[in-house]
Amino acid sequence: VMEIDYAPLNRVDVHLVTQGRPAGTWRLGNDQPFDQRPLQSRGHAVALELPTGPHELWLRVHTSSSMLVPIRFYRADAFVVHEARGQIVQGLMFGMALALLVYTLVNGLGLRDPLFAQYGAMLLGVGVFLLGYTGIGQQYLWNEQTGLLANLSPMSILLALAGGSLFAINALGLAHLHPHTTRALQVMSAVATLGLVATAAGLMDYRQAQTL
Repeated sequence: VMEIDYAPLNRVDVHLVTQGRPAGTWRLGNDQPFDQRPLQSRGHAVALELPTGPHELWLRVHTSSSMLVPIRFYRADAFVVHEARGQIVQGLMFGMALALLVYTLVNGLGLRDPLFAQYGAMLLGVGVFLLGYTGIGQQYLWNEQTGLLANLSPMSILLALAGGSLFAINALGLAHLHPHTTRALQVMSAVATLGLVATAAGLMDYRQAQTL
């Protein structure tokens, strides 16, 4: 099994050449429905039949995210173990994030303190970013990562910045201690909010939102 453990890649065309002749072609990437992947794993993977002899593997990668292509090869049984261990780690991480989010919502509604809403926005933004970054989101929550979902990563980070900047001001009591820092964080939150709205409205693409 060949695995590319970087879920944000949009499209990867894989071509296997055995003894100078084409032996197989596969399409990977998050711009196709998850249920159409050669192997329905968290990352991008394909099972290869490699009999004795020389082989060449050609990859053509297109993506609007960072051009990271970490390639690993596993025997089939080792890949199953690797994938299971990764799922356990991701499950624990997102389970803790979900528990924190529920705790924040319950306290926010009960105490009516905007601090919890700001923390909740930061936590939600980071959590959604990691869902897209790790591939767990497309594996379990949405089948296609196109349209608005294609800009999910920068939008979620902008949400985290918008909420996290205000949370830092209030949690650390910066308004009276550091007025210049407070104003800078308020500007950061406002710019992030505008960027989030503009991206959701289709006025900014992935690269523009990611740059912001």
